[in-house]
Formats: sequence, structure tokens, C-alpha cells
Amino acid sequence: MVDGCYIKYKHIPVFFRYSVIVPIFDESGQKPQTILLKFNTKWNNRTMKKLIFFLFLLAARQIVAQPPQENSSQMYHQFDFWLGHWDVYTFSTDTLVGESRIESIIDSVGILENYQSTTSGFVGKSLNKYNPAQDRWEQYWIDNSGLTLYLSGGIVDGKMVLDDLERGDAEGGFNKIAWEKIDENTVRQTWSVSEDNGQTWSVIFDGEYKRK
Repeated sequence: MVDGCYIKYKHIPVFFRYSVIVPIFDESGQKPQTILLKFNTKWNNRTMKKLIFFLFLLAARQIVAQPPQENSSQMYHQFDFWLGHWDVYTFSTDTLVGESRIESIIDSVGILENYQSTTSGFVGKSLNKYNPAQDRWEQYWIDNSGLTLYLSGGIVDGKMVLDDLERGDAEGGFNKIAWEKIDENTVRQTWSVSEDNGQTWSVIFDGEYKRK
């Protein structure tokens, strides 16, 4: 709000006591515009304050209610092929090593992984989400061995590929995990580590998810 705004309209000077800029969004929510509202001195201060408060509430409601942009909305679902309840085998064998339940959470903008070994007491969980500000996917993994991973990346050659080259520990080695949809009921997960800053990678786990 500006008190004592002086403008010209068709070269005629006009004095307004108040001017208010209100952001307005189009139907897509992608192109914010502004409207300059001007009020003359015939309105009393109490009326002006009420009107200005109402206008800003209206603008705030529009901003909060904007849905994700179409492109961002599609990006949130790139990892949906991993959703489901799975038995996990050593790839291309009948050796069952674990069970995993992958759930869509928080209005389908997040993915929660719940993994449990079938051969030991090992359990782990991860939170996965597309980050539109960084235009990338991110995963935060924890397990009962004390391991914590923060991975990031995206779709590469049809696979979801996440690594910790940005935030990992060079001394302990870097991690890269890839998920590949084989068909509607099968996903392959490959976990690799690198001890030379990502120049070469060695596979430490090659798993095959089979839908229950």
C-alpha cells in the first residue's frame, strides 16, 4: 500500500490517497499478473482498511490454492512404477532375500519405502520425492545398521538413477542405485559403489522385485 500516490491519467494529474497492488493468477496458475487498485480520499480509513485486508486475503488464497504446474505434476509420478508390495530376489534367481512395501504418501507427492530382509533382522526405510526447485528426485534412506544415505538424480535411459556424488563421503565410497521397470510386475534394482569419485562402479546388490 502506498499513501499519497500521485499519477497521471491522459495527461491529467490525479491524486489518490491509497493504491494497492494485488497479484492475480490466470486459470493455469502459471502466469501471475498484478492489478493496481486506487482509492480516492472520500473513503474513510476504517472502510479502506477493511477493503485492503479483504483483497490481500483473496490474493493469499489464490496463491495457496494454485495446483502444481502440469509438468511438475507429471514429474511427481515418474517413480510410480516402483509402487506396490514386492518380494525381493537376487536377480535372475529364486533366492528370496527380502520383502518391500512401496507406498504413495502425502497426496501422491512422496513415496515411502519399507524394506525388511527375510534372511536377517535388517530393516530400512526411505523417503522419496521429486524436488521441483532442484528439478531432481531425492531419496533419504535410513536402516537399523546405522547407515544413512541421501541420494539425488532422475530418469536416465528409462531408469531411475540416484547417487550421492554431491553429498557422499569420498573416503567411505560413493553410492548409486538404479531402478528399472522390466514389466508391470517386475522391477530390477542395482546398487553400486565407487571408490574413485564415480569413475568406476562395482555392483554390491542386484535385486529383482516381483509383485506379490
